[in-house]
Amino acid sequence: MRSSVLEGHILCRNDHNTSSDSINSYFDGYINASTTLQLFVKQYEMAVESRYEKEVKADYDMINTAPVLKTPSHMGKLAAGVYTRRLFMKFQEELVETLSFLGTKVEEEGTITRFQVAKFGKSHRTYLVEFDICQMKATCNCLLFQFSGLLCRHILTVFRWQMFVLYHLFIF
Repeated sequence: MRSSVLEGHILCRNDHNTSSDSINSYFDGYINASTTLQLFVKQYEMAVESRYEKEVKADYDMINTAPVLKTPSHMGKLAAGVYTRRLFMKFQEELVETLSFLGTKVEEEGTITRFQVAKFGKSHRTYLVEFDICQMKATCNCLLFQFSGLLCRHILTVFRWQMFVLYHLFIF
């Protein structure tokens, strides 16, 4: 079902500022300006092994420990079982933020319903969320979901305030 929801969207994201930043941080603590080629090769192997061990530990922790839920919501429990720990933490941030947002239905046109979402007390900065019941597709003009595949606080606000039980289709 996820493929129909995400069809036509590029879901990749570069979290690094520049490629040299990520290379530098990868080798931090392993090499410096006076490192010889022979020592570089050994240090490179150690850096790769260390990175691998960190990934194995993260995988183990994800499989064997439950993430801490900040809210008792059903959405959070569902997401915890589907997302990686890192993505879940980002999702949970978005979910917690919905508590300070209000969604209002502004227009209904056929199968599409539009909502205006704003933070309490900040109605000058609003987001437009469109929900198409037939295509089971929600979009927001903040574009977080379109760029990262993670539901934004604005879409989650609409689901929470309008009592949609359809959010599980977007998580899976």
